[in-house]
Amino acid sequence: MARYRQLVDRLNAHLAADDATRTAAVPAIESGVEAFRAATDQLAAVRSAVSLARTAVETAEDAFDRVLEKTYAALVDRFGRKAAERYFPRAHRRQEEPAEG
Repeated sequence: MARYRQLVDRLNAHLAADDATRTAAVPAIESGVEAFRAATDQLAAVRSAVSLARTAVETAEDAFDRVLEKTYAALVDRFGRKAAERYFPRAHRRQEEPAEG
């Protein structure tokens, strides 16, 4: 970003105010830099939201697992292991989602 600011400064310093290159390039560079800055701000906000959502999903999955374990334990206590296992078929491990980067 600083390099584009330097380019704008050099164009302003070395070209006449009515030069066609300066009048076309300076506004285009400045609007491009501003658009890039806005896009990076939006990207940071979205990445933050994704991180919060992932944490919420992990928390919900952990709570769900605890409830299942408590339910299974209560069924084992009341009906025995063999009867409790009818309600809980063998679970497969959750597949981890690929990390984004």
